[in-house]
Amino acid sequence: MTEWLPESETWWTVPVGAGLLVIILEAILRPMVTKVSLDVMEWCNLESLKDTARSVWTNLAVTAALLLTVAVAMLQGGAMEPRFEVTEDMKDMLNNIQSAYDLFCGFSVLYCMVAVLQCVIYLCYVDPLSNKDGIKFFIANPATIGGPVLSTIFGCLYCGIGMLMWVLGTSGLMHAVVFSLFLLVLIIFLCFEIADKSTFDPSGQTKKAHEWQWTHRPEHEWPWFAKKAKNEKATRVFKKMGEAVQDEVQKPGTIQDEVQKA
Repeated sequence: MTEWLPESETWWTVPVGAGLLVIILEAILRPMVTKVSLDVMEWCNLESLKDTARSVWTNLAVTAALLLTVAVAMLQGGAMEPRFEVTEDMKDMLNNIQSAYDLFCGFSVLYCMVAVLQCVIYLCYVDPLSNKDGIKFFIANPATIGGPVLSTIFGCLYCGIGMLMWVLGTSGLMHAVVFSLFLLVLIIFLCFEIADKSTFDPSGQTKKAHEWQWTHRPEHEWPWFAKKAKNEKATRVFKKMGEAVQDEVQKPGTIQDEVQKA
């Protein structure tokens, strides 16, 4: 259990360290929210831009709200109860771990609240607009999609760090090391997913378009995951999807089209 007025000489390192982590991540990632928004809107049909944004905000709000309930439950839980033998020398360390757990769970709660409220505010202001006026809104506020996305990501990240602190304080160092390694792998994987999907090109004008153009080539040139299936159903489904886009010409109306025209 943490103390009302900590007597340890190192108590300040936890809030300072946690605060610096939040500030550094904000400074690095917050400027990227406009890029995230543009990645989402790049190939969006302008005629459905408003509906697309509304769907994104709704999904983000639901996701952040669900995570919010988890983070609040974690924050309101009882004090850590170590499952290992605790010595007198470990008292200050366990207090610091409990403090870090509380702080990161609190950060998660706050970011999830911000994400939910951002989505609600944007829905309130964009919903009454016509689609044309909605486009004007996004020109004036290009970060309105990336903002809630980043807030939700931060909420997930700090919830994960909070769980790491819980494992460290209740199950010991070895369990925490294993948990942190899996958490790190998960973060790297998700970063790769975001970077990869943000460069998707449905126009067929860049090398990235090869990810879907392979269905037009002979089966022996298909990627490994398609060959690995090795069954008629998978082959039939891939060929059917390939035929659906075989004769497709680039249709006007996407943001990318407007940029190319300019």
